[in-house]
Amino acid sequence: MKRLFTIGLWMLMFYALAPAQSRSVYVVNTLGKNVSWIDLDNGTVVKDAATAGLYANQIVLKGDRGYIVNSGDNEIQVIRLSDFTTLQRIDLGSGTNPYAMDFVNDSVAAVSLLLTNEVALVNVRNGAILSRITVGTGPQGVKYAAGKLYVANSGYNGQGYDPGTVSVIDVAQRTVIHTISVSINPQQIDADVQGFIYVVCTGNYADITGKLEIINGQADTVVKTIDMGTAVTNVFLNNNRAFISTYGYGVFIYDLVGDSLMNQTLPGGPAIGFDAQSNIYIADFNKDSVFVFAADFTPLSAYEVGDGPISLAVSDPAFTAIAEKHDRQLPEQFVLYQNYPNPFNPQTTIAFVTPTRAPVYLEVLNLLGQTVRVLVNGVLPAGNHQVVWDGRDAQLNPVPSGIYFYRLRIDGQSQVRKMHLLR
Repeated sequence: MKRLFTIGLWMLMFYALAPAQSRSVYVVNTLGKNVSWIDLDNGTVVKDAATAGLYANQIVLKGDRGYIVNSGDNEIQVIRLSDFTTLQRIDLGSGTNPYAMDFVNDSVAAVSLLLTNEVALVNVRNGAILSRITVGTGPQGVKYAAGKLYVANSGYNGQGYDPGTVSVIDVAQRTVIHTISVSINPQQIDADVQGFIYVVCTGNYADITGKLEIINGQADTVVKTIDMGTAVTNVFLNNNRAFISTYGYGVFIYDLVGDSLMNQTLPGGPAIGFDAQSNIYIADFNKDSVFVFAADFTPLSAYEVGDGPISLAVSDPAFTAIAEKHDRQLPEQFVLYQNYPNPFNPQTTIAFVTPTRAPVYLEVLNLLGQTVRVLVNGVLPAGNHQVVWDGRDAQLNPVPSGIYFYRLRIDGQSQVRKMHLLR
């Protein structure tokens, strides 16, 4: 009886610390087949908060749910974050090997199916598979950006690698509209609000090294290739930086504004996440730990988690609540502010406010009215937004000194302001 009471008391204490009430990190441990929960408010770790499936590969958060891609079980496992109860298992079919997922709206997610060379559109609310779209060989990373779905096709054919490609899918039409040639073994994808897509190509682990490919999302063409000098596995964007990870052997950092690889590297990999203060969370697969760094790379803390951390997601409910409160005070019309600094060299910040969630298009124009660079092309939530223009065109080439305009379009309305670039 005493033992039952002790267990019951522990469970009450556990759920009293429910992650919905705190800033949290959720870590999928693929070797341990479980999920670790880090409560950032009090620094505690529950190493085995939830049971995951075979070859758990990714966790994605949406509302009060966590979605775990269990590759070996051919399923998406849906858990409730408040108590880690498994609510649903979405079967994607025998032999599909789901690899990664990304949401295209509040109820539909795109899931890459590695072994059947497809992407499935899945209604996560009822588990229905809405469509299967044939893409390239060995699809892995997926990213929904600016109304299109980008799929990294690794090209692995069981013996070697076919040429790497990225499939571009029109989700509304459920069809591939472009196929972009990239380097060998593209694995993961991320995107920025300026319409650029970043693809990590791992190489062949031998004589072909990893690359970071940058795609102009307007033209769907590669505009830059950066040789990483080693095999790299994933890419995560935050604070005008691309964090390119390895499988536990370090994280490289590419400065998007300076257009250069930084000397700074961080330990761990392959998973990375960020909180509202741009603190950096890195899962170290080899050390079964999550390391936390400030935005200036100062070490902050470390947490021991489960066996083989491969994916993590950061939740910051307090920040969300503040943002929602602020959003209720937003103006009824959108606002475009004067860039700062102005004149500027080499970069300037453009700030604007959107009163509601809406499609946003922000572009830089020259004196002839020609588009120099599209900075934003996608749906943004209500709130305050900032975008940095680095004085480069769509091909990332520096533009000459002179007068330029920036135009913001929202819901059929537009505002234009002038800025001055001095070289």
